[in-house]
Amino acid sequence: MYKKVVSPTETTTEFYLQDATGKTVALRRKIGSAAATWEHYVNGAVREARIKNVTHNGIIAPQEIEFYLSDHLGNTRLVYEPTYAGGALELAIHYVADYFPYGKVLREYVNTSTGDPEKFLTTQHERDKETGLDYRGARYYDSDIARFLSTDPWQDKYPTWSTYNYCMGNPIMFIDPTGKGADWIPEIKNNRLVVTKEAGDDANSLAKFLAVSQETANKLYNNMGNSNSVDVGEFHGAWIINGALKHAKNNSDDYGGYFDSNYDCHESSLALVNGRKIDYDNIVEGRELSQELYWSGGYEDVTGNTSSYIFSRTLIRFGNSAGNTEHSATYLGTSRDGTVYTWSKNGNSDKPGIYTVGELKNIYGAEVQGVGPGKGGGYYNLSVPFYD
Repeated sequence: MYKKVVSPTETTTEFYLQDATGKTVALRRKIGSAAATWEHYVNGAVREARIKNVTHNGIIAPQEIEFYLSDHLGNTRLVYEPTYAGGALELAIHYVADYFPYGKVLREYVNTSTGDPEKFLTTQHERDKETGLDYRGARYYDSDIARFLSTDPWQDKYPTWSTYNYCMGNPIMFIDPTGKGADWIPEIKNNRLVVTKEAGDDANSLAKFLAVSQETANKLYNNMGNSNSVDVGEFHGAWIINGALKHAKNNSDDYGGYFDSNYDCHESSLALVNGRKIDYDNIVEGRELSQELYWSGGYEDVTGNTSSYIFSRTLIRFGNSAGNTEHSATYLGTSRDGTVYTWSKNGNSDKPGIYTVGELKNIYGAEVQGVGPGKGGGYYNLSVPFYD
């Protein structure tokens, strides 16, 4: 990325080197006729350090390294530089900031002796000094009005939300690192539930995909190693799914045979949505599921509000042309190409597994469908959600 700023006294040019996720890893700056210098950034789940004033021969001094301290959203809260005076280590504070929820600076401290104020502010993005806008890759964000300034490239996935909204109105838990969605793929590896990243995914998109805090997502992402897959661990319904996988492995004689019978799809779905252990001997009839969803008052139809679909917590009902319940599964996310993944127990004797909504439609000859007059719908959450 290239940036040029012309003032009455001098011209500044900057060339940005960015990684696949859009994070700046190096910056070449040239001011007027002075020699060009480089800045290099050390990035983990968040930006950790900046190595300043690197010359063409790559020589730096210890006092040319600044370190970042960030909060759970990745907002820069403090920038400091280690210095040495008389052999003793001291920390020089260069920048401190507090923010309003949507990213506007509430108050800040700037050490004017070290140069300009910090530019990498909220959620690891650079705030343009000339316009005050954050560049998020797909579009610009204005923290003063808490809105993007152009439409979401993936607005068709979120029809019930304003296409200019930021983080579905929840900036305390979520961030939007790219200005558009980025999603993961659920898989089974080593008999455990994992999610595997697509191009452009990082800890930020993981938080949104799993509906966990940014702090939790950072920990999961940092433990990923080189596999590109995150073990979901025990969050939300993952412990129930991992329990079902373990049961199927340890009791293989109870699965796959013509006369074998154990729990069914509805028992699996209700257990996940309600956060309880599966009763591996229980059969829930389709009419019982319909009554539970329609008459109990404990469930909310969230169909169409895709931001309300919760990983391993949203039940998906499949109905036939007569409106009868044919099958149910549990939502496991939507990939970048729009494919909806589920956790499904197909039949009383089959082992559970991951299936797409399209696959289940073909298997059961049914559509995603709500219960009651008007049908439609089909995606259900608990009316009063519980927390792990």
